[in-house]
Amino acid sequence: ALALYWDCKLGGSQRAGTSYAVGEVWGRRGGDLYFLDEVRFRGGLAEVLDATDRLVARYPALAAAGGAIVIEPKASGPDAIDTLKRRYPNVIADDLRAGGAGSELSKRQRMEAVAPVFRAGSVWQPPPRHAPWIGEWREEVLAHPNGRYNDRGDATSGALRYLLARPVRGGVVARPGVSAKPDWTGGGDLSFGSVAVEDEA
Repeated sequence: ALALYWDCKLGGSQRAGTSYAVGEVWGRRGGDLYFLDEVRFRGGLAEVLDATDRLVARYPALAAAGGAIVIEPKASGPDAIDTLKRRYPNVIADDLRAGGAGSELSKRQRMEAVAPVFRAGSVWQPPPRHAPWIGEWREEVLAHPNGRYNDRGDATSGALRYLLARPVRGGVVARPGVSAKPDWTGGGDLSFGSVAVEDEA
């Protein structure tokens, strides 16, 4: 299972200090979740659409059976959903309610819902040589929702909630000819792993 999750922002706002648009690509293999890629920028709908096209070109499985483009339906999210549904068949608005019913979950509740897989050491991250931004991502997720920015935490919790609710078929392929393979495991309050991206034989 593969998913691109978007936490969008209000269109047109690119002032310093404002929040970011964040798109994260995650995969699931059995009980393990793999963080494969991220884009993060200050920009509106046009930039989100362009970045989505680039990520789908890099990870074609996102637009195939078993893949999904999931978007938080806030800020410019509804506009992104409407536009991307005309380009790709599997664009989904994230349901921010518990089990699809009741009131909307808070940012904290959404992260708490996926915290057990972090603590179990089942979340794998790319090493810095493949993802130089991974240190910043860790800091923001660990501080969520009390950090300066919540965009990465919202995207991470949204992607993991989606994947954990889906049946699993097959493995994780980062892109054609490249697969994700674990090479390190860490500890701490939220146990992170790391994933090495290696060329397949």
